[in-house]
Amino acid sequence: MSRGQSNMIWINKGESVRLSAPVRGAAAYQWYKNGIPVINAMADNFKASENGVYTVMAFNAESCSSPVSEAVEVKIAESLVDVAITISSAALKAVVGEPFEYHIQVTNNSDFEASEVLVQSIFINNIQFLGVKYAQRGQTHFDQQSGSFNWQVGKVAAHSTVDLRIEVKAVFPGIITQTAEVSCREKESNLLNNKATDISNLQIVKIPNVITPNGDGINDYLVIKGLDSYRNNEVWIFNRWGNTIYHKQNYQNDWDGQGLNEGTYFYRLLLLDGNGKTEQCKGYIMLIKK
Repeated sequence: MSRGQSNMIWINKGESVRLSAPVRGAAAYQWYKNGIPVINAMADNFKASENGVYTVMAFNAESCSSPVSEAVEVKIAESLVDVAITISSAALKAVVGEPFEYHIQVTNNSDFEASEVLVQSIFINNIQFLGVKYAQRGQTHFDQQSGSFNWQVGKVAAHSTVDLRIEVKAVFPGIITQTAEVSCREKESNLLNNKATDISNLQIVKIPNVITPNGDGINDYLVIKGLDSYRNNEVWIFNRWGNTIYHKQNYQNDWDGQGLNEGTYFYRLLLLDGNGKTEQCKGYIMLIKK
């Protein structure tokens, strides 16, 4: 059984739905279908198995009737489908300014094919849409001005799954919530799984644990991703005895451990955002020169 709107109930062909009178404990009842009394339908509930608009009246011991109940329309569908959607980010913690992926999956849980399947999502505020990495089928479209994204999946066979991966970029630090919805042409048996949400935590910055300043152009410097999202920063590097061996305000990702031996060093990073809020990060760095 599926409720398409507040006073409408969809049922599969050959099934039935039990309707209950809003007034309980009355002396008698009378159910109506399309305004016509249903013969022998005088209980406080009624099993409807046909198309129609159903109402009921309750009677007390003196045969005084209540007002006619609110109408409930029962409709029979030849087949009901059940399309569901999930959305998840590839990274548990996204990094400001660094691309990551959303994985959207549409599943048809029913015994019937779903047609004109459409996925919709809106990217605003913290997320910049970069493009579609993989679409198993269908057509995609992104509107830059509104931030709306549509995936016209088309048909999805019974008990099958279709996948999509899109690439985005985090713009500001903080918690981001991304929602996707799916719909289809057919009536559905379950509307509760037509919307899904992913919640990701945008990391302040991403600091590597290893640098290898050997001149090969890879990890030669301590590059802290996301620094450009902050108004000011300050970096300290310490040796294992706690002595400061490097200190820089407004660090420019240019420390390579020059003059130091291989080993483990420790850092402290202070960040000041545009609202005057200060964040602090601490950790270690392995310096490898081979």
